[in-house]
Amino acid sequence: MSDQYDDRDDADRSTKHVSREHYDRVGAMMRGSAILIAGSSILFGFLLNIRLTSVKSPSFIDGIILLISIYSATIAISLFIMPVVFFQRHYEVFDIEKFLSKSKKYLLGGVTLLMLTMYLTLVLSLHSELPDYVTFSLAAPPFIFIAIAWSRSKS
Repeated sequence: MSDQYDDRDDADRSTKHVSREHYDRVGAMMRGSAILIAGSSILFGFLLNIRLTSVKSPSFIDGIILLISIYSATIAISLFIMPVVFFQRHYEVFDIEKFLSKSKKYLLGGVTLLMLTMYLTLVLSLHSELPDYVTFSLAAPPFIFIAIAWSRSKS
């Protein structure tokens, strides 16, 4: 009789372990999203501050670069918020694997846009001292390195 209950307890423990593991992954995804929201919000505030307190008449190129940076930071923040929105919309019939898959796509898109924002911010900071082609070239190596490292980690 006790063997029967022991087997059921083991089954319950394994189910609870799998369930906890899934919810740990959900918690990790939410924490990652919160960290990215905070960091990109600070970057957005910095860019907006540059725009509002910049030189009285920035060049046309500087204005365009700054505007694209602000828009990409805004969209990145929106994508970082999407896992929370998805969780709230589908809370009653919550599919963990679907949540993790969609959240990964949202966060990857947001990180890509955040990298574009950082690239353009670096271009903007170099642009006042150097010609356009040199500025865009000098800003590229850190992001090329990140792309190479990311592609190697995927394989």
